Amino acid sequence: MLLAVSSALQVQTSSGTLEGVHTSHTYGEVVEFLGVPFAAAPVGRLRFMPPQPHAAWSGVREAKQYGAACAQ
Repeated sequence: MLLAVSSALQVQTSSGTLEGVHTSHTYGEVVEFLGVPFAAAPVGRLRFMPPQPHAAWSGVREAKQYGAACAQ
C-alpha cells in the first residue's frame, strides 16, 4: 500500500519508510523500490504454512537493490 511519495525518493508504507532509486529505461525515468519484503521468512514453524506478513521496521529501509536469491 503506497501512501505518500516525496522528492527524496521515499515512500511511507504501512510497514515503514522505503527509500528507492531513480533509474533510466527505454521509455523514460522511473523510481524503483527493490528488495521490498512482503512476507516473513518461511523458517521454523512457518515452513509449509501460508505466507505471514513481514514485521514493520523503524527508520528508513533502503530499497535500492534486490535481496539475495533463494537457494533451491
